Amino acid sequence: MKDIIQIIIESSSGFGPVQDAFTDKLILTEDSISYEYNPEIETRFNPKIKWSYKIDKPFFKAQYERIAGMISAVIEKQENEFCTDIGGIEFDIVYSDQTKFNYIFMVPGDRFKELFDEIEQLVPGTECTPAVLLTSRNHNGRYVNDLEAFMEYIHKEEMNNRSKNPERTPGWLRKIKEFVRSIHKEKDDRKL
Repeated sequence: MKDIIQIIIESSSGFGPVQDAFTDKLILTEDSISYEYNPEIETRFNPKIKWSYKIDKPFFKAQYERIAGMISAVIEKQENEFCTDIGGIEFDIVYSDQTKFNYIFMVPGDRFKELFDEIEQLVPGTECTPAVLLTSRNHNGRYVNDLEAFMEYIHKEEMNNRSKNPERTPGWLRKIKEFVRSIHKEKDDRKL
């Protein structure tokens, strides 16, 4: 049986505003992981990301072998859903005899949730989860973390405004705080 020596998973943002458009690529071998994120329009809040790690640990190699074993199930399911607004998830698999497999799945990332969860364990803790590996579970957690950072920013703005006019918080600031609190309440309700 041919061994898988390299797994490349690429994705794109799909239909949406150009400022949110991106392509990304994750490359995995038995001793390395690398990632590249390229936004269509690079900004301070949406920067280009590129990292690479060479890892010589038994855990990494064992996890890679488990992932390579899961890839065959992915290859067998060459089916697509009727999705017109999402970007594709492209798998490029390189085997030990240098043959290659390539297929673009037009499905949400949740279709590969188990596989992506296994790969995510190999992402160093200092790095964010690659966009190609995001599933609905990641979006919810990431969204709330972003909201918490946003709330901190709003709080600083509120303190700054109060120092200028201590009697009142601007209406726009109050509305945003109410909205963010409702999101947090909705998240807490889902946990129950």
